Formats: sequence, C-alpha cells, structure tokens
Amino acid sequence: MADPMLPRKTAEGRLDDIRHCVACCNCWSDLAGRRVPIGCSVNARMGKEREYTLTPTETPKNIWVIGGGPGGMEAARIAAKRNHKVTLFDNRDRLGGQLLYADLPPHKGEWRSFITYQSGQLKKLGVKVELNKEIQVEDIQSGRPDAVIVATGARSLIPPIEGVYGPNVSTCVDVLTGRKTVGDEAVIIGAGAVGCETAEFLLERGKKVTLIEMQAEIAPDVDFWNRWILLDRLAKTDLRIMTETSAEEINSEGVRVKNQGQAEFIAADSVVLAVGARSYNALLNELRGKFENIHAIGDCVKPQKVRQAVDEGFRIGMTI
Repeated sequence: MADPMLPRKTAEGRLDDIRHCVACCNCWSDLAGRRVPIGCSVNARMGKEREYTLTPTETPKNIWVIGGGPGGMEAARIAAKRNHKVTLFDNRDRLGGQLLYADLPPHKGEWRSFITYQSGQLKKLGVKVELNKEIQVEDIQSGRPDAVIVATGARSLIPPIEGVYGPNVSTCVDVLTGRKTVGDEAVIIGAGAVGCETAEFLLERGKKVTLIEMQAEIAPDVDFWNRWILLDRLAKTDLRIMTETSAEEINSEGVRVKNQGQAEFIAADSVVLAVGARSYNALLNELRGKFENIHAIGDCVKPQKVRQAVDEGFRIGMTI
C-alpha cells in the first residue's frame, strides 16, 4: 500500500526508490476503526488512484517551496515530476521538518525511512535544495518565482500557565533532541500521542514520570490499532497517569494541579510541555495580498498529521 511498485523496484535493484511503510496503521484504522475508504500516510494516491494522476505540464513554472517537512517535500517532488523547475528552502540544516523529532521516541524509528525516501527523490528529480535559509518577502520579490508553496509547519504551543517560562520547563522537542536535560522526576503536561511517546522516552532513561491530561483518556489522537499497543506498554511501567487534571502553576519545585476539582501539588525537577502545536505562518501572513500564486499547505494552515500534509502536498503539486 505504501508503494505498489515495491516488487518491481526490488527486482530492478532500485531499492532507494522504494517508499517504505512506516507502521502508522492509518490504513487499518480507516477500515476497522473509522470505517472509511482506505488511505495511507506516505502514499497520497492510495485509494485515490483514478483521482490523483500526474500529467506532465505544458507550461513549466519556476516554483519555490518554503519548508522541507513532509508536506513541502511532497509538493516539491510531485511538481518536479511534472517538469516544473522547483527550489525548496528550509531554515534548518536538514530536511524532514517535524519528522526529525517523530522518530526519536521508542518504537517510532520507521519514520526516518520516509525522510530518506523523500529527500532522495528530490535529489534524483533535480530539485534545488537550499538549507539554513530563512526566506523573507524581499527574497521572493527579487527571485520572482511563478508560484510559491508555503509549508513552514508548526511550533510547540506554550500554554498560558503561570511559571511556564521557568528554567525547569521544556518542550517535548527540547527533550527528545537533547537540547535540554531532564531531572530524575518529570511531569509531562499533555497526554496526547507526543506526551505519551515522550513519557516512554524518559522512562527508558530511568526517569520517574507523571503524565497529566485534562481529558478523561490519554492518547486520543493515536490511531485505533496502535493506541492499544501504546497503552499496553505504558501499563507495564511505573508511569503515573492523572486524567481530568489541569496544570495551574509551575514553580521550581514542581506543578500545582487541579485533579478532578481537587488541588494537588506534584513534586518534580523538570516540567515538559506536550500540549500541541501552533501554526508557524508569519511568512504566509506577510505574503497575503502582495503576490499572486501563493499556496499554503500542511501545519502552517492548521496543525495536523503527516497524512494530511502529504495529501495536500501531492494535490498542490498535481494541480499547480
């Protein structure tokens, strides 16, 4: 499903061209959980083969893609396959966007293969990639591309909690990448997929972890088939899970919470934020009304999953 041409590519020795399954189980969750037509996180054409077709363009354009995450890379890949001249810019030193962090927690290593596949395809298709480049409006004015695809992604959301900017507070990205260290006892605020995965990451390193969540359940955003496996793994650890709990204040000694209406203080050396993401769309907002042929995809429009970003990247690459 991730790559219907896998047998042929293998037989021809084109192993670098294989788009591997990343074990997200979106496909099975579609059928068994959501009961909707099947799809794939890394193959936008899955289940839409007649609708999603690629026709070489008769009027090649000079296209700039701003952002090298999965959506931006997919848009660049598809546009290049249609014979457009494509340049992709990213302000990091590597392509991958949020996927650079997605494969760091335990049991998530398959996502690295998708970065490898997409970046490899861009090279083969002749897409010009410029890293460590923060594109400004002036660059677009001087470069005069025919079209711009903005895929600048999202950044960690910082909630309005007293003490949230204290020295003992980190985001999940800070923790997973090692930019900030975590003490022996940690509280993670937010128990969606990212919070739960970061909890596993810290537990493997011998930390004592408390996971707090405002909702009645944890990991509601994890797909049907993977969720029960994740919950089963967490149940075998000494992770403390507090649902229907909100963080009221953070200080140097821990977090004051309200647990089902009752005040409680959780002692901790470190506090980790996992409360979601916010769109990073400063460039998009500056461009609106100033240029024609500006397109936005992925998290810079609305934080979402890889599947939606790849789908949007394919569709804009197919139609631009």
